[in-house]
Amino acid sequence: MRTLRPLLGAAVALATVLVVAPTPAGAAAPAAPYTAMSVEGRDTYVLDPSDATVILSENSPNRLTYSAFQSVAPEHMFSGIISPPTGQALAAGMTFPTLHTPDATHGELNMGVDAYGCDEENGLVTIRELTRDPGTQAVTAFAASYRSDCGPWQGEIRWHSGVPYGSASVNADHVDFGPIDLGIALGPETVTVTSNGPGPFTFGASTITGTAPGAYSVSGDTCANTVVPAGHTCTVSITAHPTAVGPQPATLVIPDDQGVVRHTVALAVSGFLGAAGAYFALPPQRLLDTRDGTGATHAGPLGSDSALHLQVTGRGGVPSDGVSAVVLNVTATGPTGSSYLTAYPTGVARPTASNLNFPPGWTGANAVTVPVGDGGQVDIYNHLGTVQVIADVVGYYAATDMGGSVGPGGFYQKAIPTRLLDTRDKSFGGPLPSGFFVTVPVDFGPTVNQTIRALAVNVTAVNPTSAGFLTTWNGFDDLPSTSTLNFTPHTVVPNLAIIPTAPCPYPDCAGLPSVAIYNGSPGNVDVVVDIFGFYDNGSLPGGLRFHPLTPTRITDTRSGLGAPHALGAGQTATVTTPGTVAHANTYALATNVTAVSPTATTYLTVWPAGVPGLGQPTVSNLNPGRGQIVPNAVFAGVGPAKQFNIFNFTGTVDVVVDVAGTFDALIIPTAPALRAYPAALPVGARPSYLHRY
Repeated sequence: MRTLRPLLGAAVALATVLVVAPTPAGAAAPAAPYTAMSVEGRDTYVLDPSDATVILSENSPNRLTYSAFQSVAPEHMFSGIISPPTGQALAAGMTFPTLHTPDATHGELNMGVDAYGCDEENGLVTIRELTRDPGTQAVTAFAASYRSDCGPWQGEIRWHSGVPYGSASVNADHVDFGPIDLGIALGPETVTVTSNGPGPFTFGASTITGTAPGAYSVSGDTCANTVVPAGHTCTVSITAHPTAVGPQPATLVIPDDQGVVRHTVALAVSGFLGAAGAYFALPPQRLLDTRDGTGATHAGPLGSDSALHLQVTGRGGVPSDGVSAVVLNVTATGPTGSSYLTAYPTGVARPTASNLNFPPGWTGANAVTVPVGDGGQVDIYNHLGTVQVIADVVGYYAATDMGGSVGPGGFYQKAIPTRLLDTRDKSFGGPLPSGFFVTVPVDFGPTVNQTIRALAVNVTAVNPTSAGFLTTWNGFDDLPSTSTLNFTPHTVVPNLAIIPTAPCPYPDCAGLPSVAIYNGSPGNVDVVVDIFGFYDNGSLPGGLRFHPLTPTRITDTRSGLGAPHALGAGQTATVTTPGTVAHANTYALATNVTAVSPTATTYLTVWPAGVPGLGQPTVSNLNPGRGQIVPNAVFAGVGPAKQFNIFNFTGTVDVVVDVAGTFDALIIPTAPALRAYPAALPVGARPSYLHRY
């Protein structure tokens, strides 16, 4: 335990006492040889003959006692004793750790201010100069750097020395970032370091130590390896990004170039689990329908090379603020020509990306995740011809902590891609009839099941006998008046859907999280459901937070971007996500994958690359017909090298990938080599249940 005690040595008569008295006020700055003592702690003092009396003595061999008496207010006295480890002699160039009482491996550093010191005193001393009179062996010149945990204090000692010295002070002894949501970085906060002279001060690179160094990073350091002249300053900036709930203290260390003198700043942050990056599922609500003017300035199709501004915040259950992105199901119907739609945040330049691609007369939908732009709006652009556009909101991502609570929101959890339902399987009994819905439960085990709020699935309509639509919902509430995907006869149409869950009401699956799919066509249709992940309630470890991006194209095989050429039959392309898109803590991407003009009807499968034990899953993400351009939203997991695979079944097909955001872990690894790919959760699918609505 560190306790204050009187420094008795200060009252003992000194042998071979050497005294330098104060010089008159207004004298020039010190010059070699130097006699001084600097003390840096909560305050900084430089005592030299201009305002102090400095005494050095050796009252026993190799045991130096020094004192500096300040002659002007506040009239402090600094004193101490330095001796080497037992059995050694003081010599220039030696560095040794210290204790209050020396032993074979520790020297003595016994410091005090105004006659008070510490009973326990760990520290470090470097002897920079020590010369003696050849005849008397009296000390004639001495220079040392010291650091002591008592106080703590550190600084320089000079006695008739030719070794220059400097001192420095920091404008803050602590920085408190306050409470920060896990996974969110705040800062930077900047501390200023002043070189107080008389000579320059040389700093090393700043580091962060202590209990939780991983909760902070040095984001700027103008002091590192810099010689700062007297009277000049440098700065160190720190960013906080807590990695756990609760207080996470640490210490910023700003060293000198010799590693002895260092300046420290206490760092504090308290992590909490807030809502930023969480997903909030909503019952589907129609925000836009150009056919009747809903959400638009007037009724009528979107023209060629035209964009509309769609207000998304404050409507359909989306809050007025605190929203980073919305998830829309966007439908194009009645286009007069081949074209595409692009959704992007209002106020930014239209990106080189697309969300829906369609031929004349087509009706179809795609799930679109789009960042919210100026005024809480998003833009929807049509390239050629005219087209009616419908947009239903199904959820949103939080941009802020929204009071610090996840509330009804949750974080994304990856699952091993698994087929939950295929009505073509003989065990199901045939396609989904007109006006019927199927309930699809999942089972991740009792601990996980109770946290699930929504499923991220790919729903595919296969070979419908007539034109129509599928609607997905939780199966408990009333059937929404919206559609998830639209189809024409004898086609294969997929769409990604984020579907809120409800407890399964049937005895064989009672209480399991489940979703429902309704056939709104007058005919029959086979339905395939593949799961890729789910959204929890914020309590399950390993949840990923969403960070939106302006849609960014990372792959286009037509130009060689991201992959060198079109995919042939049975070929797999491995795409490396650019570092400007995926970061060290990114484990999945919100993408739009487009298959362009395949030479044969085929399917594409997307899955993480380089994950031990994870092979190509038996699922599909896109099912394009020969010569079609087919987009689909895909939550693409990435492996340790931030890569994902795209497999093409047959024929040759070009592939385009646009990224609208990343799913990031809360904890940021210090280096990519330390990244452990979070194990995707397995899923046990239970039988599905068929009912008439």
